Amino acid sequence: EKQCNQAMLDELKRWLNLGAFERSPKKYASNVIDARWVLTWKIVKGERIITARLVVRGFKDLQAAQLSTFAGTTTRWGQRIVNSVAAQHRWPLFTADVSQAFLRGLTFEQAAQTKDEVQRDVQFTVPPGSVNLLKKLPGYSDFNPLTEVLRMLRCGFGLKDAPRLWNKVLRKVLQDLGLTPTQSDPQLYVWHASNRSSGSVEPAGGEASKRLVLILSTHVDDFKGAGEAEYRQMRIEGFEKEFSTLKIKTGNFECVGLMHEQDPSTFEVWTHQHHYVPQIKEIPVDAKALVPDEEPADEDLSQLFMSLVGALAWLVLTMLAICIYVAYLQRQTKAPNLGHIRRANRLLRWIRRNLKRLGVYFRRLRTPLRVITLSDSAFKAQDYQGLVMRGCIVLLVEDTSGASAPAYLPGTEVECQVLDWYSPKHSRVVRSTYAAELLSLLDAVGQGNLIATALDEVQCGAASARQLLERHCSASRSVEHDAAVDAKAVFDGVTAEQPKTPAEKPLFLHALAMREYMESGHVDRLWWLDTLAMLADGMTKGSVEREALIAVCQLGVWKIVGLQPIFKQLRS
Repeated sequence: EKQCNQAMLDELKRWLNLGAFERSPKKYASNVIDARWVLTWKIVKGERIITARLVVRGFKDLQAAQLSTFAGTTTRWGQRIVNSVAAQHRWPLFTADVSQAFLRGLTFEQAAQTKDEVQRDVQFTVPPGSVNLLKKLPGYSDFNPLTEVLRMLRCGFGLKDAPRLWNKVLRKVLQDLGLTPTQSDPQLYVWHASNRSSGSVEPAGGEASKRLVLILSTHVDDFKGAGEAEYRQMRIEGFEKEFSTLKIKTGNFECVGLMHEQDPSTFEVWTHQHHYVPQIKEIPVDAKALVPDEEPADEDLSQLFMSLVGALAWLVLTMLAICIYVAYLQRQTKAPNLGHIRRANRLLRWIRRNLKRLGVYFRRLRTPLRVITLSDSAFKAQDYQGLVMRGCIVLLVEDTSGASAPAYLPGTEVECQVLDWYSPKHSRVVRSTYAAELLSLLDAVGQGNLIATALDEVQCGAASARQLLERHCSASRSVEHDAAVDAKAVFDGVTAEQPKTPAEKPLFLHALAMREYMESGHVDRLWWLDTLAMLADGMTKGSVEREALIAVCQLGVWKIVGLQPIFKQLRS
């Protein structure tokens, strides 16, 4: 009890020191919210202690419906780009955490002066039994809970707009410190400094007058970054001046739920979720061993199934090989049967058997580099409906070939980094395999082009959207972008000298749109790959062997097998 009281008193002091509340007469209060304590055990310097967090019950906020709540975080592929840059430049990867971040956001008075923000008026009461702790604060010894409440001056934990007001402060501080958000991912920040006459490495092309010295991703109050030691230390000192001492970790650490392990000699990075898998439990169905798969699950089993599928879906962040199975299980959560539960358990057991091989490895690649987007689709016609899946894998690969003779030959092992992937259902109605493949390619190209743009900004400096578009159209991007399909009909239809109208007439415009991507330089080359070499095939079909997907993530190697790949380049 003594430790709990001390932890709660320390939390109240932090709120007071950060100017989060003040005393106010209850008769003037119009939006009173109660609060609760969240007490947790925490290991600090090897010692187990109790920490307390004061959380207001924001769902009772009468102004909640009027609030803008969006607060961006770095995309998943943006987080991976930070890992890639650390490996490429041989920079130590670090993570930093801001303590009491939401209490350091804009005050309600400051927020009211900005665009699209509401004039906030919120009061709260301390949790039951906490008034005596409140009276220990300076200036509150005579606090009377019958006639007074605490008026909030800043967003506390629990209010819907707390992340947004914190993000506004964070964005301003980062830009004041010299970091620039990228257009392709506004929560991914870069800092470029003038090139030195010696010892510097210019971006591809050699014409840039600046070089990248720091990259930083943000996720609420967590930062992850890498950079040259001098500039990294300068920015950390700048953060600490604004936000007090940061909790900084390097080498091996957990960030946004993922473990990051960086080799101290090569600086290559291995990300995984091995620490999370043991926490996932199988659903006990042994008592129903003789019950057929078609038997509907009862309410309790259905709830356990939803929980298990949610846990498996979290693993997709580092386990590309399980995407298609998780997508299948997610479609069954409304009305699962025993067969679905058994399949979920079987997938969990497979993950445990192969756990040490499941993760994403960021190796150092030889420049120049190229982005290649692999696209695939699976179409299954049924009596009354169809199932159409689309899959995409975006790779950063070594471009070891000449401008006109790419060296993707059968048997070649292409060294690469996996930057993004997905395996959802099609977002549009399709009636044929040709339609599924073409529409999947267009979606994948959009994603790959965004990532190629981000890499271009990282290498050459953040720019306006107009400048980036001019770089694309003038073929002056520092990182080229290729796309690949295994559907020969789509490849031939898009790259033919005189495109023919397909059987599905509306798809002609989609084919021409893909062709214009190539002519404008948004896609440099379109490849046809044998299905055996098409990694994205495993993102749409569960029957495909998983070894190639595991290898490209674990080893950073994509092996070209099957027939000779073919490419076409339409831009002059």
